[in-house]
Amino acid sequence: MRIALAGAPASVADRVYDWEIMDWHYILGLSVLGAFVTTVGSLIATVLKDFIFTRSLEKWKSRQQLRQVYLKLRDPLLLATTELVNRIAEITFESSVNFLEVRLLQAKPVRMIANSADDEYYQCYKFVSTLYRLCAWLGWVELYRQEVAYLDSGQQKTNTDFEHHIDAIRSSLADGHLNDADDRLNWTDSLIFREEQRAIGESMLDSQRRSVAGYGSFCDKFITPGSGPTNRWITVATNFLSDLKSVSEGTATDFRKARCLLVVKHGVSLIACLNDHRVTPRLLEFQTKAEKQLAKMPVKRLAPRNG
Repeated sequence: MRIALAGAPASVADRVYDWEIMDWHYILGLSVLGAFVTTVGSLIATVLKDFIFTRSLEKWKSRQQLRQVYLKLRDPLLLATTELVNRIAEITFESSVNFLEVRLLQAKPVRMIANSADDEYYQCYKFVSTLYRLCAWLGWVELYRQEVAYLDSGQQKTNTDFEHHIDAIRSSLADGHLNDADDRLNWTDSLIFREEQRAIGESMLDSQRRSVAGYGSFCDKFITPGSGPTNRWITVATNFLSDLKSVSEGTATDFRKARCLLVVKHGVSLIACLNDHRVTPRLLEFQTKAEKQLAKMPVKRLAPRNG
């Protein structure tokens, strides 16, 4: 409703009326704009809180959990890898290896008779301990794999190099196509396929302690003197080791020797990845020897794969 100002000219009254209307529209516009800005701000805050911040927090938690798993298993796996590499290097580079003969699986020596590498009790011990070191390493790898599988890790990896070296060792034991010789069908060879490696690893796990069986438990559970391993998966590992000789002994067409050299090569790299301060000059010497021997053998370059 328009009300004229008392005593004011009509033009002045019109200008005042127009100003009142403009001022009202201006205030109303600011109110609407303020409400819009507040609403948009609330929506953005909700999106940031419920989606972006939440997802970022979950990813951070996942990375932290993966790192905790890695740190928890790093030292045991480091020790298992070092022990395995040392034993495989001994088998590969020693001039005389007589403790992996298959006949020893049927032997039942009660005690050590002579302080000699030819003592049957000692030879049986070396066979079983070598078998244990291989199976224990697979056990720690399987435990790591299981622990990581329980986490929502997405695309995150605790350590890409770490998993690469693990896969390189697994490939060395599992891939039949590594032998590039023309007469490879005439070569002696033995494989431990990937799923068999996992089965061996599973057999080695103590489900209650979430750890790997020790040497004593391994012997009590799997080894029967005079008859060899009682577990089908441990037998697969036994077959890989049986009658294995050094590079300088036995038949030159036993491709298991090349596989052992690959285990030494990639095993030292894995130790360096886990803790480079634990790579001794002796381990580096093993790796150099392995690389030189591999250069003389018909070995295809490894193409690590997952699975």
